[in-house]
Amino acid sequence: MNVSVDVGRLNDNATYRLNGSEAAAADGLQTLQRVVSALNLFALPGIIMLGTVGNLLSFFVFIGTHLRLQSSYVYLAFLNVADTLFLLCLLVAWLGRVNVRLMDRVGWCQLTVYLSYASSFLSVWIVVGFTVERYIVVFHPLKKDVWCTRRRAYMVVLCLAATSLCLYSFSTWTNGVVALADGTHVCAPRRRFMTLMRVATGIDTLITLVVPSVVIIGFNVSMSVKIREIAYKRKHQLTAGRDKTCCMKYGGGDGGAGGGWANGRESYRLEPAFLPSSRLSCSSFQLRRLIGGRHVSNDSIRRRFQLRTTRTLLTISSVFLVLNMPSHVLRVYAMLYYLSDATHALPRHVSLCQHLVQMLYYINFAVNFFLYSACSRTFRGALRRLYGRIDRKLRNGYARRPNFLSEKTREAGR
Repeated sequence: MNVSVDVGRLNDNATYRLNGSEAAAADGLQTLQRVVSALNLFALPGIIMLGTVGNLLSFFVFIGTHLRLQSSYVYLAFLNVADTLFLLCLLVAWLGRVNVRLMDRVGWCQLTVYLSYASSFLSVWIVVGFTVERYIVVFHPLKKDVWCTRRRAYMVVLCLAATSLCLYSFSTWTNGVVALADGTHVCAPRRRFMTLMRVATGIDTLITLVVPSVVIIGFNVSMSVKIREIAYKRKHQLTAGRDKTCCMKYGGGDGGAGGGWANGRESYRLEPAFLPSSRLSCSSFQLRRLIGGRHVSNDSIRRRFQLRTTRTLLTISSVFLVLNMPSHVLRVYAMLYYLSDATHALPRHVSLCQHLVQMLYYINFAVNFFLYSACSRTFRGALRRLYGRIDRKLRNGYARRPNFLSEKTREAGR
């Protein structure tokens, strides 16, 4: 995704092709244009700042706590790096709106476009990477210890990074600072490479929209169905276990042919009318011993942890699709429009809608920290532990400082 095209082309005095029907709605379109301009001027830097701080904080949580031992969080750590890199490229493009025109300088132009392409590709395919890993954990748990390891996660991410850097190297020489008719200079594709850029745009749409969307949607639907089945079976097992425990206490079931206590003392049978209330009176302590206490194996604990992690990553990839899809759909529409009628610009309302949904696309690179905090109890716990560790180090540092100063004072007095 070329940020020079996304941010730099919309300004307050932009001109669009109008026909008779559009002229009737000119006032509404002017209002929409002012809203889009205000969002790009004021909301975009807020998205960039919040996203950068949140991504960096998430990265330190993933590499500075016990979460670094899990392969899934390796993907998320590098996802934060890719998202931060894209937001920094977006910041360079946005600075042109406040007359800091770094994008219009040779070197800055090519580097920003190149990194924006590479980071957006890397972000998409990292999401695909941890989606495939979660699919293996859910459907092929016996292969989890072979395929879902930290070493393999690092290898996958490094291969994706190398692929993105090589794949988009063409943007360093197909883009440049181009002079316009009014004498201004902008960062844009060079005219002699326009055909190549159209082909590259089509390929980029295929590998960053079509293929990832099909993979993520297919795997997410399959995992959602599987998780519902697991949750239903677990609920059924808990209900059966609770009924068995309470029946053993109050009579019937395993207490003998006539019912009674399990230890062989005096037995009696409860009236059927009171049996439901007897089951409900089974204490939570007994249930905890049955399902959550020392009788639960380590394998069961690990399965529940993996299930929570899968749900969190499923939410992240689903939000990723929701925020990316509108922008990519309009991008495909614009590409098909230019292929069918290259002599005319996009209709004004389509161009404005494209800039509106582009804000959702930018939010995708800034929202991960809030998703982690809202959906993952593990992440919240790791964040608290990291904060506690930093707070203790700062307190210890301030506690040692007076002693250090007093020693320096005594040495100076001598």
